[in-house]
Amino acid sequence: MKGVIIAGGRIEDNINKYIDTDTFVVCADSGYVYAVKNGIKTDVLIGDFDSIKKPINPACEVITHPVQKNATDTQLCIDYLSLKGIKDIILFGAFGGDRLDHSIANLQLLEYALNVNVHLKIIDGLTEVYMINSSSVTIYGEKGDIVSVFAVDAADGISYKGLKYPLKNASLSRSVPYCVSNAMIGNTAEIEVKKGKVIIVHIRGEQSER
Repeated sequence: MKGVIIAGGRIEDNINKYIDTDTFVVCADSGYVYAVKNGIKTDVLIGDFDSIKKPINPACEVITHPVQKNATDTQLCIDYLSLKGIKDIILFGAFGGDRLDHSIANLQLLEYALNVNVHLKIIDGLTEVYMINSSSVTIYGEKGDIVSVFAVDAADGISYKGLKYPLKNASLSRSVPYCVSNAMIGNTAEIEVKKGKVIIVHIRGEQSER
């Protein structure tokens, strides 16, 4: 089973295409408003309800947390799915709106998820964002897709295949983001990181490098 979290930020996606009979849908607070408007069945609604008011479908399980808490609503959704044994999660509505702090918090949740053995991917329109730790990943897309890599901490042994500007056993730090705006030269690309955590940003569609 896979999980989908719908948060309260900007959503430009057709989330329904990511949902099938093996998908468990959790809404974080006002993400439920989007789900209702778009006919998405919510299995669980989690939050402090500082940005959503009832009515709520009685068929939807509701888990209420106090407004004064240490974890964000989105983190609570990750914890809930992880405890259910769901380790493959897509997060929508992570960015946008007038809350930059929430966008940054959701980026930090990529590392939180990794630390609790959850693979979390953020999808925002044409952009996919995820994190890897001392491992490799194959990216599936099209020629011209933009791929950027950002170090979470000092990362070593970074190598690329299938990107316009190759790397071989390179190092990357948080303070010098030189791995921005590379481009796929075919339908697949490979990124290997021998040591350290990196955030990978994949922007689909023909793009001009900047």
